[in-house]
Amino acid sequence: MSNPSPEFFSLLTDHQLQLRGYILASVGDHTEADDILQKTNLTLCRKADEFRDGAPFLPWAIAVARFEILTFVRDRRRDRMVLHADVVQLMTEAATDRVDAAGPRQNALRKCLEKVESRQRTLLDLKYVNDASIDEIARQTDRTSNAVKSLLVRIRRMLSDCIERSLKTES
Repeated sequence: MSNPSPEFFSLLTDHQLQLRGYILASVGDHTEADDILQKTNLTLCRKADEFRDGAPFLPWAIAVARFEILTFVRDRRRDRMVLHADVVQLMTEAATDRVDAAGPRQNALRKCLEKVESRQRTLLDLKYVNDASIDEIARQTDRTSNAVKSLLVRIRRMLSDCIERSLKTES
């Protein structure tokens, strides 16, 4: 195992969201995606000496993640509801296209999230970071499920509008 440089760790850290998004788009399950991301990160660190300084990091990291996904699918084949490797290959190719296009959008989302008030941010965190259900969020925030749904729809619409405005001003 090589001793990765601080620059390598910086690149790895900077691309965690894209890697997780790619893996999640390929397997469709948050828990499995987190497990595969962890294995991908370990493999990337083991292979750090194969990465050429100055080369694009994300395509290399996605290629490693693709192998981890395929290994995961192969190992899970004995389970009842596992997709065939060819289907997973198509899904990973589609996810690669999405990750490539996500860069400017993701940056715009980060900027827009900074503008969200703390109460709205709490709802978003409960839903998308903690993966809580609408009913769980309703219980935790002392709201009805319908109120939580409505708030999340409004927040997502506001974020979507902000992202579109941001992308238009950049182009």
